[in-house]
Amino acid sequence: MVGGSDQDPFDAGAEDGLDADYGAEADGAEFDDAEFDGGRIEWFAVSTSPARTALPTRPGGRGPSPVRYVAAAAAIALLAIVAMAQQLRTDRSDQGRGTSASPTASMPAPSSSTSGVRMPAPPDSRLPKITTLGRPLLGVTAGWELFARGPRVVARIQLAAGVITRTAVPPLDSSGGVSFVVGRDRAVVRPLDFVAGYVVADGQPARGLVTATMRAGPVLPGPDAQHVWVRSPHDTGMVLAGLDGRLTDTSLPVDPGTASSDGTGYVLFDDAGGVYDARADGVRRVTTGKLLAVGPRNWLALECDDRHVCATFVIDRASGARRALGRKDDPNMTRGVISPDGVTAALVRQESFDGPTLHLLDLVTGQDRRLEFGLDAAPDEQALLWSPDSRWLFAIGADGRLAAIDHAGRIRRLDLALPPLTQLASRNSSAATQ
Repeated sequence: MVGGSDQDPFDAGAEDGLDADYGAEADGAEFDDAEFDGGRIEWFAVSTSPARTALPTRPGGRGPSPVRYVAAAAAIALLAIVAMAQQLRTDRSDQGRGTSASPTASMPAPSSSTSGVRMPAPPDSRLPKITTLGRPLLGVTAGWELFARGPRVVARIQLAAGVITRTAVPPLDSSGGVSFVVGRDRAVVRPLDFVAGYVVADGQPARGLVTATMRAGPVLPGPDAQHVWVRSPHDTGMVLAGLDGRLTDTSLPVDPGTASSDGTGYVLFDDAGGVYDARADGVRRVTTGKLLAVGPRNWLALECDDRHVCATFVIDRASGARRALGRKDDPNMTRGVISPDGVTAALVRQESFDGPTLHLLDLVTGQDRRLEFGLDAAPDEQALLWSPDSRWLFAIGADGRLAAIDHAGRIRRLDLALPPLTQLASRNSSAATQ
C-alpha cells in the first residue's frame, strides 16, 4: 500500500486528411520556469503563472516611444470633449421637451477600434489542436490510448474514438536521454540530466517542469496510473511519487543509474551477477546474462554456461522457468519489447553495414523475421510499443513517422500529419479511473 510522507508537495486519419501544415513550434508561447529551491524536490513544479504580454519597443530596444503616449492622451481627450458636447446637446433637447436627462445614465465605453469593428484575438499557439476523424483508427474498439512525443509535439491518439490531440511543446535544452511517462491525466517529459522538462495535462497547454535539487535520473511508470518512480532525494534508490508531486514512503533499493521499467510498473537494474527486478515484495535476479527483451508475461535473455556456450532463453515471469530457443542473439542489440500475450518479441539489431534493423522473433517457434523498416541510427528504447491487445507493434521510423506492424510483419504507415516523433507511451482504458 502506498503511504504519504511529510515531504513537502511539489510546487506547482483512416490515416489521412489531417492538417499537414501542423508543426508550429509554439512561437510566442511562454513556458515559465519555477525558481530552484535546494530544500525541496520540485521537478514537478508546474508553472501556473499567466503569460506576460510585452509592450512594443522602439528601434534599438529602448522601450515604448513617448510620442505614442502623447498621441494616445490627445485622442482620449478629444473623445471626452466630443462626448461632453453630445451630452450637452441631449440635455438641452430634453429640457425643450420638458424632460430631464437621467442622472444615472452612463456613456457607452468607446470602442478600441476606430471603425467600430472588434477584431478577434489571435489564436494561442500553446493550446492543443484537436482533430476528429469520425471513425476508429486501425479498427481499435477498446479505450486504450497511444501517446507520441517529438521535439515539437506531444500527441494523444484516441484510436477507438478517432480523435487526435496535438500539443505544441517547448524545446528541451538537452541532447541526452529523456523519460516519457503517461499517467492518469497527463504526460510527463523529463530529461535524465540536469535540465528542466515539462508536463502536458489532458486538454491543457504544456507547462514547465523543473528540478529544484538538480538530481539527474529517470522517471519510470509506477504500479498504477497515479504514480511514478523517481530518484530518491538521498540517493538511496528509487522512490514512488504521485503525479501531484508528493513523495510516498515506498522505495526500492536500486541504482538509479541503471534503472529501467520492468514493463509492469516496477524497476529493473543491473548489478554484479546480472539483471534484477525490484518489486514491492523484494528483489530477485532475472538473469545472469544479457536481458534482450521485456514483457508483462516473460523475459528474453542471452545466457552462457561455464564454457561460454550461449543460447537465448524465454523466461516465464511468474514461475521463473526457462526454455531455450536454440539460437544465439547479438548481445549488443538494443533492449526490445515483448507483446503482452508473450508470443512475439520486437528486437533491434545493429547490423555491420545496414545499421539498426527491426526484427520480430516468434517466442514459440524461434522464427526470426527481419522487417524492411528503416530505423533511426540510434533509436530510442521507447521507439517501439505493443498495443495492450498485442495486435499492433507501433514503431517510429528513421523519418520520425509512426507505423503499425502486425504479428505477421505487415507494415501500415500512419500518416497522422505529426512533426517527427521519437518516443511512444500508452494509457490503458482503466487509467482514467485509477
